[in-house]
Amino acid sequence: MFENINPLDEAKIREQAEQMEKEQNEVASTFAATFSTESGKRCLKHLAVVCNRDTGCVRNPNNPNASSVLFESGKQAVYNYILFLLRHDNERRKRQ
Repeated sequence: MFENINPLDEAKIREQAEQMEKEQNEVASTFAATFSTESGKRCLKHLAVVCNRDTGCVRNPNNPNASSVLFESGKQAVYNYILFLLRHDNERRKRQ
């Protein structure tokens, strides 16, 4: 996606950072548009449950192996990323 650049080339680094910020803002806006609908709100509520928002990582105490912990932690990470994007978009809109 982004080319390798000389660490001393400040203009290229700045340009790349601006491009990355623009892309993050676009993705955040897309997530906000999706999850602000009634269907999106229902999906987010469901994701909170299946991604273990309010519980620990391991959903099956009878089988708390490393794979299970990593799987459940990954689900929490995805849910937290969605929340991050929604907050990011909200804060960006407030600054405008």
